Amino acid sequence: MAGLLIAGIIGFILWRKSGPSPIAANGNLVTVAVAKVTLGDLADDQVFWAEFPPYQEIDLHAKVAGL
Repeated sequence: MAGLLIAGIIGFILWRKSGPSPIAANGNLVTVAVAKVTLGDLADDQVFWAEFPPYQEIDLHAKVAGL
């Protein structure tokens, strides 16, 4: 149990150090491109024409003739 905890802590530390830093090597802030968020519809309807043929065709008949 303790080994799993230690491995988790080491993994977290390595994960945090490997992430991008907002400060460049020379000490200046790094400029990144951004986009403005807009509100829009997430639904998009699409129509596909298709045919579903049966896997097997059989004939049905009554077991008892009559009436």
